[in-house]
Amino acid sequence: MCTIPPSKESLTNKQDISTELTATVKTVDNSNTAFTLCTVHGREYTGVFEGPEKTLEVVFRKEGTEGLPTIFPVPVGGASGTTTAEASTRNIGLRRLGRDDLDQICARARCTILSSVSNNYLDAYVLSESSLFVYPYMVVLKTCGTTTLLRCIAILIDLGHKLGLEIDWVGYSRKNFNYPGDQAFPHQSFHQELDYLYSHRNLCDRLDGSGYTLGPVTADHWFVFVADHTIRSQSLEIDTDRVLNIMMFDIDEDVSSLFYYNNYDTIEGESKDDEIKRISKQQSAKSGINDLCPGSIIDPRAFEPCGYSMNAILFRSYSTIHITPESGSSYVSFETNQKVASYKSLISNVIRTFRPKRFVMTLMADDLG
Repeated sequence: MCTIPPSKESLTNKQDISTELTATVKTVDNSNTAFTLCTVHGREYTGVFEGPEKTLEVVFRKEGTEGLPTIFPVPVGGASGTTTAEASTRNIGLRRLGRDDLDQICARARCTILSSVSNNYLDAYVLSESSLFVYPYMVVLKTCGTTTLLRCIAILIDLGHKLGLEIDWVGYSRKNFNYPGDQAFPHQSFHQELDYLYSHRNLCDRLDGSGYTLGPVTADHWFVFVADHTIRSQSLEIDTDRVLNIMMFDIDEDVSSLFYYNNYDTIEGESKDDEIKRISKQQSAKSGINDLCPGSIIDPRAFEPCGYSMNAILFRSYSTIHITPESGSSYVSFETNQKVASYKSLISNVIRTFRPKRFVMTLMADDLG
């Protein structure tokens, strides 16, 4: 049911790598029900949508330093990590990037920023096509559909240099596409993605990494690229990273109906922005999504005619949910880097909330994670 891929560090060790990565992704059948659902974010409706996201994680370090510094301030505020000292933490590393810089990054991926929330540790942005998370020394960018995520690499390298930062670790991953023919360059195949990454080595030799396939190529599988040039730090916050990802397919039709925009009342005289905010909150509450992230700052977004995205932040961790309830391609993703002693109850609650017919689950972790 649950699988645990190797750590960031062990992925770069080519010895016995084929054995280590085999069967790291499994599909779980959860019911025998069939469902009917609708469209999503920011593209013309074609009847189907590529829900599973591409994920790019780039970790930086200060140029000329060995290992990452301890970058997280001590929380002195509420459970969500918001404090009166928040403004000062925004002057650290990548959090110094302005909105224009972030818009450039997103434009390369063919998506836009819709809203954001922040606390003492990170900034979280809901995008037209998934999410962006910015830490002082790390960027996590998730995009779905036909976005061109890897085209962000060059501008990330350039913006890092302007801030006195160099790449420390790069990870790119995605599930095999349901509709690979819809993808644009450089995402038409994993080999094309690898070639594109390697073409940037003249900009940064730290992109010299390796690509892997996790799981059976005849069923659900996971493509991973890792370039690890980390000089291991003494900071446990850095070397104990964990990311849980649950990808759910064919969600229950009663659940999916909650994410149709027109199923909610309109209020005469209400502005469009206020309507979106109200319906977004209603969808979060009615579906039980709020209960999955207790104590977090939650930033939900409902889409027309249907679809939903949400970011939640709690101290150093983020959780994010993206829902594309379309007929023939219904999909929900839940991802978090929250560190807990056991994920059993969280996984059970997520599956119980959306009641998918099948789901794929991965856990990426550092050795110390």
